[in-house]
Amino acid sequence: MPMPRGIKFWMNDKESIKRYLLNRSKITEDGCWLYTGSLDDKGYGRIMLNRVSYRTSRLSAYAYLGLNILDENEHALHKITCKNRSCFNPDHLYIGTHQDNMNDRVSENTYPCGHPRTLENSYFFGSIKGCKIWYKGKN
Repeated sequence: MPMPRGIKFWMNDKESIKRYLLNRSKITEDGCWLYTGSLDDKGYGRIMLNRVSYRTSRLSAYAYLGLNILDENEHALHKITCKNRSCFNPDHLYIGTHQDNMNDRVSENTYPCGHPRTLENSYFFGSIKGCKIWYKGKN
């Protein structure tokens, strides 16, 4: 996939990306670098560059960890110890695959929304199992 026009030089300057992100962050006591700019509906930091939206965690993994920004199979994943979706601290991230992300979710025993996957918090509709807390919040 070719690099989008207009951001090629900026994207190749990893120091500029680091400065940009750090100038828009709040550092917490537990070491999270929380993005203070735009967040998406799931709570992840987002930056729009030349009409292409990037998660801040992906840009951080690119700048600090060497993630291949053009490889859609490489993901910037939060370590199990970090629960802040807007965190982009490279010490709280690792480069992995979609399957790695699913394995993390199973080991955490949570629903995609982050709520616990327990019998008390689960509803069943035929063969479909879902999160009661998330469902109640949507209705």
